[in-house]
Amino acid sequence: MKNNNNINWYWVGFGFVVFILLAGVAGRVDYEDALLEEQTYCENVKEFKESGGQKGWPDYRELYDDMCNKDPNKKND
Repeated sequence: MKNNNNINWYWVGFGFVVFILLAGVAGRVDYEDALLEEQTYCENVKEFKESGGQKGWPDYRELYDDMCNKDPNKKND
């Protein structure tokens, strides 16, 4: 008679590893989307400022000075 409570722990471990990998991929995609959103926001606010309000959109988040004018070569202290 076969015991139905016996779990094949190799499949459980494999499923766990697959879950972790998929969560990592989803997190990476979410991070890339956030960077693209930030870049789009900065470009549109810059265009708004340079065009005198004719193009782009205003700094409705009030983050342009902090978020968009940072020097990518400068380390955060």
